[in-house]
Amino acid sequence: MERIPIAHTGGTLEALLPPRIRNLVYGTGELVRELIRTNDRVLLSFAESLLRDAGIPTLMADTNMSVLEGSIGVFPQRLLVDSDSYDQACRLLRDADLGQWIKSRD
Repeated sequence: MERIPIAHTGGTLEALLPPRIRNLVYGTGELVRELIRTNDRVLLSFAESLLRDAGIPTLMADTNMSVLEGSIGVFPQRLLVDSDSYDQACRLLRDADLGQWIKSRD
């Protein structure tokens, strides 16, 4: 994920976050993994519901970007899951015929 510059400090937003939160937000650690990235809010809601019903905790990232974009859906949102639950979440989404939406590792 691109680092967000902070004009008044000359640093980045990443530098202001505690390490555990930084890993969660930027996906740089092994705490969470990005499962889906899309602008389709219906897909995200459905996937989140499937995972929640299966007992897999999720985190929806970038949901507040609509304030910056004017609610036109330009910036994709990310559905994140715990690293330990990633494989189970992938299987569940593939079983629901949503496998094409699973983001592969870069």
